[in-house]
Amino acid sequence: RIRRLNALRRAIGSKKAARVAASGAIKAMEYGAAVNGVSDRELARIQAVALAGMAPAAMGRSKTAVLAIKGDPSWAAAVAPILQWARMAWKDDPEIHSEMKDAWKAGEAERNGLVTEDGRRRWKVVRGPAGALFLSLHRIGWHSNDGETFIDDLGISRRISEISTASWKIILKEAVQRMHERSLGSKTGHVELLGKRVCVDAINRIVRAKKTGAEGSRLLAANACNAVWTKLRAYQAGYEVPDVTCQLCGLHPDTIHERLWRCQHPAVK
Repeated sequence: RIRRLNALRRAIGSKKAARVAASGAIKAMEYGAAVNGVSDRELARIQAVALAGMAPAAMGRSKTAVLAIKGDPSWAAAVAPILQWARMAWKDDPEIHSEMKDAWKAGEAERNGLVTEDGRRRWKVVRGPAGALFLSLHRIGWHSNDGETFIDDLGISRRISEISTASWKIILKEAVQRMHERSLGSKTGHVELLGKRVCVDAINRIVRAKKTGAEGSRLLAANACNAVWTKLRAYQAGYEVPDVTCQLCGLHPDTIHERLWRCQHPAVK
């Protein structure tokens, strides 16, 4: 699938290829996710398929940054059990609600062993929808004390049965976005950003602005996603690069940071 989507992206462009991936390949891979959930390893494979149709596509790009900036076409797979639980709670059927309460109570012992002390999720020991729900909530920084109310990563409490399925889709998609922003913060390597979100709003706004232009949007996204191979990066990867200084001003090492903030060449100013 990934090879085919890569070829499709080159043929028809990243936007159309991403739509094909979201509507076809990803949907097929999500089969059964609403009940059984999607393990972290399975989710990584689904995201890899989604990323195959997305730009920038350079080797070495930050996949986390691409998903945070461009949006995650596979977001529904990450939270499928949560959405299914909310869908059932929205039904006006006391019998279903009673079964959901029983399922949550019956899974209490199981939930105690689903997350290790260092935070790893143990998907292999999940035995039912309630366990898949618990780990899916944990993935996005949410939790529930009773199976009837969700407390999100911002501390907001919502009673499940009082919100429509359509509204839950919007809420959960935004939660997955925040999950990627936190992951991006951790992967920057800066201690002060561990567990905190990296704001990508400004980049998104500029990339999507009409006056930025297609070429400007492409270049901005490539730099933001670490998809630009500077001289120094190529040298550090083992390529033969005689000179790693900026080819415009020659006053500093050629890195994305130095290009943006230190280059004094008139063409850059």
